[in-house]
Amino acid sequence: MFGIPKWNIALIVVLLAGMFGYATYFDVSTPEKTVEKFYQLLGTGKYDQAAEYLSVNWAYSVLFPKYNNTAPSELLKRESAIRKEMGQALAQNLPEAGTGELKVTARPSLTRSGSKAALVVCDYRVPNSKVQGQQLALLVKESGRWRLFELSDVTGYDLSFLKDVNMEDLDSKMNSFFQAKG
Repeated sequence: MFGIPKWNIALIVVLLAGMFGYATYFDVSTPEKTVEKFYQLLGTGKYDQAAEYLSVNWAYSVLFPKYNNTAPSELLKRESAIRKEMGQALAQNLPEAGTGELKVTARPSLTRSGSKAALVVCDYRVPNSKVQGQQLALLVKESGRWRLFELSDVTGYDLSFLKDVNMEDLDSKMNSFFQAKG
């Protein structure tokens, strides 16, 4: 008598499936979302998923020395296996990162994007602590998705160079880097 009509339940299921499909296949990532999502996954201990947001370039440092003599173009050919290895290495080397304490917020007003590379400034802080600062993330487009290429701490003074960065030149350098045969 007062129950939920069966068609409402079916409608809810269809809507949830549609939302999942959109988020999985059609949600276009931005450089800012990529940085925030990486830190969110890292902070919750989902290292294998966090590695999906890293450039294969991280294999040089995360999987040192295994891939040090491997050309970037070769890393791209083996990206699926390499990202799986990076996820395992992150889990082994950063178990304390999965506490969920780090809060990261991108600053879209400072983002600079090209077709192959992007620069994103984000603020980070650990609640109930004095740990806070800013990072500059260099992202590169790999396999159609933005991925973290490099991260570095910056100060407000360091950020003044952002307006002078030639994004076409940066795109060209990133493209050349990944085409290098070694």
